[in-house]
Amino acid sequence: MRRFLASAALTVTSTLIALAAGEAVVRALYKDQTVMFPRYHTDYRYGPYSLRGIRPNAEFRHSSVDGTWTFVTNSRGFRDRREFGYDKPAGTLRVLSLGDSHTQGYEVRQEATFSAVLERSLARGGAQMHAVILNTPAGSSLDDAARNRAHVFDMGPKTSGGTRTDILTSQAFEGRLQELAAILKSQHRVVYGRPQTLIPPEKIEVSAAKPGIVAAGGPARGQALR
Repeated sequence: MRRFLASAALTVTSTLIALAAGEAVVRALYKDQTVMFPRYHTDYRYGPYSLRGIRPNAEFRHSSVDGTWTFVTNSRGFRDRREFGYDKPAGTLRVLSLGDSHTQGYEVRQEATFSAVLERSLARGGAQMHAVILNTPAGSSLDDAARNRAHVFDMGPKTSGGTRTDILTSQAFEGRLQELAAILKSQHRVVYGRPQTLIPPEKIEVSAAKPGIVAAGGPARGQALR
């Protein structure tokens, strides 16, 4: 019996050593071709909807051939050390980012995800929303998500001084994005002054003498209408 147990223990030990050695060899030889993603994901259910996200209260390091990045999630699974309650404080703008690993930021630092960059830009003030929207027959759904998205795309450019462009085919994206780039590179600062004794205006209108010119704008970055 002792001889059997000793043989079994030797077999198990040898197998574990061989597996560990094989793992080390594979990692050393194929680390540049193989991307290993840690299994820190779980399902989140919101009514009839099921989303895939990182586990709550997790902290781990993701590594690939491009580098190593630290992930930290809060109690709701968001990639953030801060906690966010469901009740939105008054005067607070909330933006929910839904997407794949690019939205999650698997290859960037915690503070370099586009959601974090967007938050800092909005916090500084003066951010404008420009939207280029592809309208398709399949996108005409009237559910709550579609209505909320349509409301953001409708009011966001109007209230922030941005622009909205609707297109019917993806082939038009390049031309419209070039037009948007031209707009962003040709912005002008307009200085408006008024006597302190006058009532502050609710809006400021800017007109152009040349026909066909459309002007849009908002407070300069870091400033507000006073």
